[in-house]
Amino acid sequence: MKGRKIIGWCWLPLAGWCGLASAQSLERITLDAADLSAGGYRWDAPAARIEESLDLGDAIYGGTLRLSPRPGQDGEYRVRVQFETSLGISGEGPHVDLIDFRHCVSDWHVAESGDGHSFTLATPTEEEANCVPQGTMGEIRAATRKALAGWSDAPEQVEHWLGLIKDIKSPAESPMYSTISEIRVQVEERVGGRWVPVTLLVFEVPMGC
Repeated sequence: MKGRKIIGWCWLPLAGWCGLASAQSLERITLDAADLSAGGYRWDAPAARIEESLDLGDAIYGGTLRLSPRPGQDGEYRVRVQFETSLGISGEGPHVDLIDFRHCVSDWHVAESGDGHSFTLATPTEEEANCVPQGTMGEIRAATRKALAGWSDAPEQVEHWLGLIKDIKSPAESPMYSTISEIRVQVEERVGGRWVPVTLLVFEVPMGC
């Protein structure tokens, strides 16, 4: 099982709701999926936001997310999944990821569950997986320079990557590509007749190959 990176306990604007929606309800969350090299994840006493980085080739699509409530705290839960794509520039192996540029963000998919505690995570549609974030080539070249800012001591490399996209007219043209760069899994509990966030799992997905 992989470890966890936990950020904060509360991100809701109302302190009352936050107290209900953070540590009170769940003792543990586990995730198992066939395409996880580490076998799965386990988060004890999960916080409001947890970030994980998937390994290259890993996928959580179709995986099973299991919620284990604290003793005496069982409630009604819902899990939703959202996909985000980003632009990249392919160098036939090496690539530059424009993760700080614009994104395509899918609608939220409600995960299926037979018992209210085990949820099957959604798989993105082809349209969602390949959605191309829009922008002018001038904006994209500026974003590329920003992404390569750490290469200021190698200006020839910066010009190399900019040269790869100098003649294309849109981000839908090669050598640019788009792919899923982040998956968000929102765990919610019904409290007082409304769905309240409990834990947001954010998975960073490696781009390119």
